[in-house]
Amino acid sequence: MGYGIHHACSLFWASGFEYARRGRRTPGRVAALATAMAVAAYVVDYKVVPARLSPGFDQRLRDRDLFAVYAAFGAGVALPWLLKRRSRR
Repeated sequence: MGYGIHHACSLFWASGFEYARRGRRTPGRVAALATAMAVAAYVVDYKVVPARLSPGFDQRLRDRDLFAVYAAFGAGVALPWLLKRRSRR
């Protein structure tokens, strides 16, 4: 159940990134948008939703590790587009 919820949330944020990315074609803009999406995901997960509905990573991870989780998410939504763009050159 936890995996399904986490996967659905990841798809939700990635879809939002792809929708917002339309028209933004420079690597800097894509990276900034990915960073904004990762920050928004963190804020929603830990500041907006009630604690009982939050992912709970903070129960097992240190702050720097939690930062790494959301940084990896931001990189994960941006890297495929950036690598695809680079391979076209």
